[in-house]
Amino acid sequence: MFDTQKNAPFIALLAAAAFGLSTPLAKFLLVAMRPWALVSLLYLGSVLGLGLITLFCS
Repeated sequence: MFDTQKNAPFIALLAAAAFGLSTPLAKFLLVAMRPWALVSLLYLGSVLGLGLITLFCS
C-alpha cells in the first residue's frame, strides 16, 4: 500500500516545507485572531493530519 521506507525522503521534505511555512502563516494569522484560537487551529490540523496518516497507512 504505502511504503514508508521508499517515501521517507518525500515525507521528510514535505514535513520541512510545512514547518517552514508555519511561521510566516502564523504571523499573518495572529493579526486576525487571538493566540489561543491560532494554537487551537494548529493543534486541530496536527490531529487531523496524524489521523489521516494513521487511517491510510494502517
